Amino acid sequence: MTKKRGDDGIDDSHIVEAQDLVQCGRLRNRIRDQTQHAHLLLKTLASLEQRGATPARSKTIKTRYERVTWLPSSFSRA
Repeated sequence: MTKKRGDDGIDDSHIVEAQDLVQCGRLRNRIRDQTQHAHLLLKTLASLEQRGATPARSKTIKTRYERVTWLPSSFSRA
C-alpha cells in the first residue's frame, strides 16, 4: 500500500485500508460461495434497498423475489 501511494512509512490509515480490502475480499468469497437461492435473495434485498423500500415486510420481499427469479439475467452467476 505504501508503495502504491508513494508513502515512505506505514501509518494507521494504511492498516485500516488493508483491513478493509481483506474484509471486502472475504465478503466477496462468501457471496460467491452461496447457493443460487441465496444469490437471488441477496439480489432481491439489494433491489429493495436500492429503491429505498427497506425495511420491508415479508410479503413485499416475497413479491420482489418472485419478480427477480423470473428475470432471465437472474440465472447467470457472477
